[in-house]
Amino acid sequence: MDNNENNLNAEEVKRLEDNENNNEGTDNKTVPFFLGYRPNDFSITWHYDNMSLSRVGFMHPNFNHLFIQYVLKECRQRSVKLLRITSEKNPIDTVEVEPYPLLEMELAPTYTGLNELEDTRMKWVQLYLKLICYINGTDRSTFIPQLKYYKGTEGPLAGYIRSVDELPDSEKKEILNNHFRKLILVDWELVNDEKGDVTTDYVYKIKGESFKEKLENFFIGCWCLINIHYSRDFENLEPQQLLTLMQLGEDLLIPELDNEAKQIIEETITLISNLTLPSLDHLHVNQSHALFIQSPLLFPNIYPSISHMIYGIEQTRDFLLSDLIEGMGKLAENEALYRSKAIFPNGAEFVRKIFLPVEY
Repeated sequence: MDNNENNLNAEEVKRLEDNENNNEGTDNKTVPFFLGYRPNDFSITWHYDNMSLSRVGFMHPNFNHLFIQYVLKECRQRSVKLLRITSEKNPIDTVEVEPYPLLEMELAPTYTGLNELEDTRMKWVQLYLKLICYINGTDRSTFIPQLKYYKGTEGPLAGYIRSVDELPDSEKKEILNNHFRKLILVDWELVNDEKGDVTTDYVYKIKGESFKEKLENFFIGCWCLINIHYSRDFENLEPQQLLTLMQLGEDLLIPELDNEAKQIIEETITLISNLTLPSLDHLHVNQSHALFIQSPLLFPNIYPSISHMIYGIEQTRDFLLSDLIEGMGKLAENEALYRSKAIFPNGAEFVRKIFLPVEY
């Protein structure tokens, strides 16, 4: 890229920022912001509060990429509540807060009439049991006892815990109870910004010595999100816009990832993604939730469920940009390839090389 184009990039970023600042008389909490642009051509605007447009994927290994810093800044300016799930290797400055009581929340009954929420809670429990069996290399039919569940008076997980409690003392019973204990108090932290000031961003760090420990840790962090999502409604909190920023590293998305582990990650992210979609319980539930997933691979940003897909690098283990568009060439640091769900009348997708709204 020549110097003239670099200068134009800086001027364009300034113009986009001025456009945002000129939204006088508009509630800043709902003002969209830019994801990318082509000088004197078009810009990509993220309406994060629009359910059909609320899911963004970013393919890049750098957790501290300036584009990520830009997204964080724009969200904070709009009072969007940030919930971050990230690798332990992400060097974020944090302070400790009171742990999240996930087990207590999951033992409680579902509010009367919220049938979709009841089904969703059961899906999380079933996926959790699938995860436990995967970690221990066992078959569910012989490892997990039959459910004894009193709908309306307890949550779905309570029935399985009761069934385990009724088992005679054994190694299997102790293994299952050890998994359940990890749900009692889940560690979340508050993030300090670049100036060292405490923000309102909550972060959950994926920890573990082995891959299976990291996978279980990842799942538990994601499971917390559903309770945080619904608590805005049932605890009389302000129905604030939420954004989950998920930054997954190669310590979780390892080359040896087998099909079952990959499926568990996919199903977990699908359940999180469902929080951004319309709900059958809409009279009681506020679905103001957006999702931004950063990964060093194409996986798990499975297109077309992602509304806006931004490819920040040319090649990963599971993807080549040249397979998507011919003659791509090498991407500069402030460039990316953008792909949206927009379809032209001739059936072609909207795929364009763009500048990211950051200055290098």
